[in-house]
Amino acid sequence: MSSFNDWYFEKGWGDSWGVLVYADHDLKKLVKHFQKFLTVNTEDGEAYYFRFYDPRVLRVFLPTCDQTQLKDFFGPVNYLICEDEDSAFAFVFSLDNGVLLTEKITRNEVMTFNPAEKKKRSSFRNFWS
Repeated sequence: MSSFNDWYFEKGWGDSWGVLVYADHDLKKLVKHFQKFLTVNTEDGEAYYFRFYDPRVLRVFLPTCDQTQLKDFFGPVNYLICEDEDSAFAFVFSLDNGVLLTEKITRNEVMTFNPAEKKKRSSFRNFWS
């Protein structure tokens, strides 16, 4: 495991420090993609910050999205992982033909998450249904 991963799981996991993003694209493309989600407007035109990178927000937000919103939000992303309320667990989110798939895994499984392996054996399901 990298020194960043060691630091993140030791210091930040369980404190809603962020969301793990797995994609087949470089960081520049991901930054550009996610920038458009940093602020949202209400129907009254008021702008608010949207903390999609906060696990407490993401795990509530994604299940409320329709297929178009999910495709737009995921864009180039293959997997989003965020800690559960119980930091011993996490949710792995992905899309399958516009349908949100969710898998609940342990913290240890997050630490060894391998997107290539995930594609080979999919145990994902629509967790919220």
